[in-house]
Amino acid sequence: MKLGLAAGKTQLVPYDPNWAALFREEQKLLIGWLGPLILDIQHVGSTAIPACLAKPILDLSISVADLQSTDGLIQLLSNQGWEFKGEAGIPGRHFLIKGPPAGRTHHLHIAEPFSRVRLNHLNFRDCLIAHPDLVQQYNDLKRGLAKQFADDVETYTQGKAAFIEMVLARAERDWRQAIAQDHH
Repeated sequence: MKLGLAAGKTQLVPYDPNWAALFREEQKLLIGWLGPLILDIQHVGSTAIPACLAKPILDLSISVADLQSTDGLIQLLSNQGWEFKGEAGIPGRHFLIKGPPAGRTHHLHIAEPFSRVRLNHLNFRDCLIAHPDLVQQYNDLKRGLAKQFADDVETYTQGKAAFIEMVLARAERDWRQAIAQDHH
């Protein structure tokens, strides 16, 4: 399935197992360009969750030791076609996009390894992968919001906020239960 979605549009497509391979290709490129400037690269967002409806945009999360010391990294990414968008409304991260104006294909989130932004991305992804029933609930919510707000990405995103918070709370409960079981 082809990646790409015009800015400001909400279009959902079925999960495509090829997204994992596209992530690995992009991961190799990023490691080649950025090497020791980064600590880790993860596939996040709906394209990383089997059976999840998604906008056809690949989300990647890079961790760096110090978010305030990323000018060189941002410049390297800009040289490779990434467009820097600042924190884009989420403190504690740098956000970049890639793709033609008529269809951005990639989002890149840069944050420190144990920042709330980074942990939320990973915990949300992992909790949905562990709980397919939550994926179905998320799909139902997203389908309804996409119909209602096809040309209003901001309202579409706001409509998901309560569900995302519920999943993050569930992820924390799951994590606490796992720790408690390890100690018994």
